[in-house]
Amino acid sequence: MRCEVNSHGMKFSLPKLALLLILMAAAPALGGNPSPAASPAPSPAPAMPPAAQVLHVHVVGLRNSNGKVGCTLYNSAADFPENDAKAFRDIDAPIKNEAAWCNFVGIPPGTYAMVVIHDENGNGKFDRDALGMPLEGYAFSNNAHATFGPPSFADASFKYHGGEQWITITMTY
Repeated sequence: MRCEVNSHGMKFSLPKLALLLILMAAAPALGGNPSPAASPAPSPAPAMPPAAQVLHVHVVGLRNSNGKVGCTLYNSAADFPENDAKAFRDIDAPIKNEAAWCNFVGIPPGTYAMVVIHDENGNGKFDRDALGMPLEGYAFSNNAHATFGPPSFADASFKYHGGEQWITITMTY
């Protein structure tokens, strides 16, 4: 048995009427206007979610996959690169296929410099020999070279503009 409803000279079956009512109820959420007489003032466009604030650091050139990689991010030259306690942020990352990713999430745009170490034995330290020479791999952002000491903040610094940004740093042994 088919049931029809007559509204202003138009005939609707109950299933079609139910669908029409659902669509009319959903119209405001979908940006439509179900009834010109009851239309509210137009609302502003919905705000887009903010872009992810992530600095992705790809560490390559590791001589093996032992231990972990430590990435230390500095936002000032004051204690770069020796004082980890004054670093802006520090991340340890696992190594896979002689490479690692350090992803710094939620950092503000600005000028940064980074120190990366390959903690091969997992002791949480940057190991050196009796003369102070590195026993483990290290690197700096911009692939700045250490010549008779670490590079300056200016040599290792880079601009992070916000959003998602990728840099690659190559280890030195």
